[in-house]
Amino acid sequence: MVYFLLAVSALLFALGIRFLGLVARSRQVVDAVRGALAVIRAEDLDDHEKEIRIQKAATRMLLLFGSLLWRTVVLLAIPLLFLALWIALGTISVSETVRIAGSWPFILVASVLTLLALAGQR
Repeated sequence: MVYFLLAVSALLFALGIRFLGLVARSRQVVDAVRGALAVIRAEDLDDHEKEIRIQKAATRMLLLFGSLLWRTVVLLAIPLLFLALWIALGTISVSETVRIAGSWPFILVASVLTLLALAGQR
């Protein structure tokens, strides 16, 4: 039962990456950073204009960081709450769950699932 529930929690994590839009949001962060760097390198802008544009980019990056942060917290909470429910119901034990979740086979399978979820985002 523990293996099954851990597999479901790994699947919830992988699907959460997709449905919470973490990849798309991360791309927005990269685009914002590239835009800010382009402003810094722009020779046709004076220092005052650069400062204004950089401040706008910094505000945008801060908002994007906040968005990524709360999405990541939700992403981590979903599988943990799922497992906590089954632990609270007495269906699985904490020690067995931690032992299996920390094993190399589980880490490998969960990593592959996560990479497949990320690959589907392209």
